[in-house]
Amino acid sequence: MANCTKLNTYSYEEFMENSSKLNSLDHYSQLITLSKRIGYEISKVVFRGYHTSSQLQRLHDQVPTHSTTHVLHKHALHIHTRLWRSDLH
Repeated sequence: MANCTKLNTYSYEEFMENSSKLNSLDHYSQLITLSKRIGYEISKVVFRGYHTSSQLQRLHDQVPTHSTTHVLHKHALHIHTRLWRSDLH
């Protein structure tokens, strides 16, 4: 992960695989700079996990179901089209 501003460029799986890198101070240069301006020194950052709202979690949980439904619908449409074409010939 190059920096925290680019987190939205990662898929969920990539984010989870690389989330341990969020424990490194290298990714928080803006935080370190701003804290020094007001007299604080950041010596350690601990990323304690990623949590979402229940609505976002529900959407994430529904993705496999919707994907499967879409694939089945597309397959049924393909079969229907092939049958229709074979009736025309």
